[in-house]
Amino acid sequence: MTREHPCCKTVWPWLRGAPLDDPHWKGNREAHGARVLAPLTGQDSSALAAFVHVIELYARSDARGRVAALRAAAALLFAPQEKTWPLFKEAIAHVLDWSDRAQLWGEIEKLCEASKFETIQQVDPTWGAE
Repeated sequence: MTREHPCCKTVWPWLRGAPLDDPHWKGNREAHGARVLAPLTGQDSSALAAFVHVIELYARSDARGRVAALRAAAALLFAPQEKTWPLFKEAIAHVLDWSDRAQLWGEIEKLCEASKFETIQQVDPTWGAE
C-alpha cells in the first residue's frame, strides 16, 4: 500500500507542469516549467505550502469550515509577494479542480481586499494617513 503524499509536497512538481493561464504568466512562458517557482522566496514558499493545506481544509469541510478556510486563505496572501499570487491561484486546482479555481480565487480576493487596509494599518499605523 502506498501512502499519499501531502499536498504541500506535491504542489511543487505540479506547478512546474501546470498549464498556467493567468495573464501574468501568459507573456512569460520562459518562466513555465522548472523556473516557474524562481520568484518564490522562503517566506513565499511557506505561505504557499500553508495555502494548499487551507484549500484542502476547504475541500473537506462543512459550510462553517469552508468560511474559515477562505478567511485563512485570504489572510495567508499578506505573507508572500503579491507578484507570486498567480501561483497561489493556480495551486487551488491542484487540490480541487480547475472549475473551482476561478470561483474560490474570486472569494479569496474579496476577503483579502476587505481586510487589506486593516491588516496593513496593524503593521504600519501611519499607512493611509495623509
